[in-house]
Amino acid sequence: MIKYIFGYILVLLFLGCTNTNVYIFEHPISDQDAIERIITRLDQDGIKTIVSNEGIIKVKDKSTASRARAILINEDLVPSGLGLDPWSIFDRKRWNN
Repeated sequence: MIKYIFGYILVLLFLGCTNTNVYIFEHPISDQDAIERIITRLDQDGIKTIVSNEGIIKVKDKSTASRARAILINEDLVPSGLGLDPWSIFDRKRWNN
């Protein structure tokens, strides 16, 4: 019985420590000036970002990522070469989330 309780606690700790960050764009951005402009703009709206060494920008969850993409598309801050269709923000299976 104690083994099961200990195992359950370990699973809960593992799940609680998993990384839940979500990519804004799935492709890395190599232009450091573009990254800086994106981070500065998102910071104005209180969106905290994490930038990986490869140039991938992440935020805390899916809804924040969607909001960030909408802001960046609206402000024309999406770097060229990402292959991102500006209409892709409307590619959703469900709209009531």
